[in-house]
Formats: sequence, structure tokens, C-alpha cells
Amino acid sequence: MSLKQWLIDYSHDVIDGRIIACQKHKWACMRFLRDIEREGTDEFPFIFDEKKAMRFLKWMTLFKHTKGVLKGQHIRPHEIQVFVFGNIYGWVHKDTDYRRFKKGYWQVGRKNAKSQSLACVASYEAMAFGESMSEVYIGATKTEQARIVWKETEAMLAGCPELKGKYE
Repeated sequence: MSLKQWLIDYSHDVIDGRIIACQKHKWACMRFLRDIEREGTDEFPFIFDEKKAMRFLKWMTLFKHTKGVLKGQHIRPHEIQVFVFGNIYGWVHKDTDYRRFKKGYWQVGRKNAKSQSLACVASYEAMAFGESMSEVYIGATKTEQARIVWKETEAMLAGCPELKGKYE
């Protein structure tokens, strides 16, 4: 099954209540389905590029969990991560190929791999997205919170043999 079809099915499952989700996530799924219907039109000049979305999701799998019961195992994106990051990286303008979403907001409860997810984003944006001189900023309400994502990024990169010697 293609990623696009998986996202369509997932969205229907969320909207229909087969997957439990908050109202805002249901709205995101509704928006995704609405966007799929009008994809590539004059009023909505964006297309879903499955290859670009999959590139990021595959990037995530290069890394291993750095703590907890899964420590040492490769990351397998959870379905919510597939939906969120698939949307962020998959939607591009049909003419310019620029990403639709330049900003994202990730809010989940404690111990739900926020720092790990954002470390994957930070390393991807800095190293693998394909922009030269890219810059990544980690912001938080407290310096120590931002440092957590920084340290997670460092630990994940250090534990990735495929990237050894390819970054500083």
C-alpha cells in the first residue's frame, strides 16, 4: 500500500472513531482528505509527494532509541508520527517544489518521544534535507528544555553507524 493511501485510510479511521484522537487531530485528518481531493488544482496548487514524505520517515529509521525499554532498537515511526511528518514533508507546491508547511507544532504528553522526534527533524533539516548552509534552531521556554533536544540529537547521531564521520 502506498503511503498516500495509508494516510487516507488512517484519516478515515480517525474521523470515524476507529482510532481515538482529539478534535484537533480529527480536523487535521479532515483537512488532509479535503486537500487530497483538490490536490494540484488552481485553487490548491500543492501535490502530495510520497517520495519526499518517505525520505524523512526512512531517515527516522536510521536512528536508535537512546533510552527507555526500547534503547538500542531502531526507531519505527508511530502512526501519529507518520501522519504528522508525512504531511509536513509530503506536501509541496506543484510548480516550485517548495514545501507547503514551513512550521509545525508538535504537542504530545510526557514520555511520548517528543525530543526524539524533534531530534530526527533537527538532524534531517541540518544534514539531509538538501539545503546548503541550513540552520536549525531549538527553542523552548527554558534553556534546559532546548538542551534536551540538542543532547538527544547528538546521541542519536553518535549511535548511527551510517552517519559516522559525516558530521561535526
